[in-house]
Amino acid sequence: MEDESGPRVDLVGGSRFLSASRTVTTASNTAALADTFTTRVFAERQDDGAELNRLVIAVEYSPTPYPYVYPTTTAFNPNDIPKEPASIVYLDTTLTRQQRQSVAFQFTANTRTTSGREKWVFTAYDADNKKKERSFTLVLRNSDSLRVAAYHRYTILLPAPTTPYSRSSLALLPGLALPPNALRGRPENQELIDLAYLPLADGERALAAPNDAQLMRTNALFNASNWLKRRHTSLRGTDWDSARFANATTTEAFQNAFNDGQILPSGTRTEALRARGIGRVLAFKTDEGSARYGLIFIQSFLTAPTPAIKMQVRITK
Repeated sequence: MEDESGPRVDLVGGSRFLSASRTVTTASNTAALADTFTTRVFAERQDDGAELNRLVIAVEYSPTPYPYVYPTTTAFNPNDIPKEPASIVYLDTTLTRQQRQSVAFQFTANTRTTSGREKWVFTAYDADNKKKERSFTLVLRNSDSLRVAAYHRYTILLPAPTTPYSRSSLALLPGLALPPNALRGRPENQELIDLAYLPLADGERALAAPNDAQLMRTNALFNASNWLKRRHTSLRGTDWDSARFANATTTEAFQNAFNDGQILPSGTRTEALRARGIGRVLAFKTDEGSARYGLIFIQSFLTAPTPAIKMQVRITK
């Protein structure tokens, strides 16, 4: 029987809100989509209990958040996948005023793009440090993972940084987009980020590495005092079209695209992005410490409810 002490916590279900575990399988020959889910967590103090104090939302990715290089010469054994689970705290906030009596918080996040599980845990603490939590588990199975051994591919929507909850910063290898509230004051999360959405004048948009001078100047999240350890992603332009992007499936192809690519005025950010014609395919190399090559295809731009970049990513595992 559940302990009655501590705050009450519930996940609100319904057609718009996820509150239970689920499994998703991608279709063959389809890039994993970094889908989004929304849930609403409700917490309140017990009638005779202490006031609420904190709300924490965290996720654990297992067996690892990263894509696995499946063997091509031997039979695949699921037990061979390294068990390196990783946890990310998406929200850890102190509750104030009326929130100390009850709080309802609506939360949206991207699902993983690599095969595996993600367990989301929603925890409320009271002033006596008693806690209650609710959780659900999401499972993704990429049906083409065994066939596509050299690279990881996915489609993701990167929105403009308009709110503390805009998922505008991207960790390229796992395909995770994180919002400012998961990054501010959290060096362990900041170290994951390779690229961020950079708004330009006249409604144009670009992609920038965390060490880009313009990004650091215009987005307070990335200034020197807030972001202590930065990944150094290098970006280059290409004259590739969508067909050539679709046919690039090897590490050598990704490396050649970068080495032969157009050196941009700033190697840490793109020019204004295009969603039509030549210039939609970008080549990149991630931080030297764990350098991986890859390609980005700018698929389209969204304008409502907020500006966003829809793009396809291919990156060597």
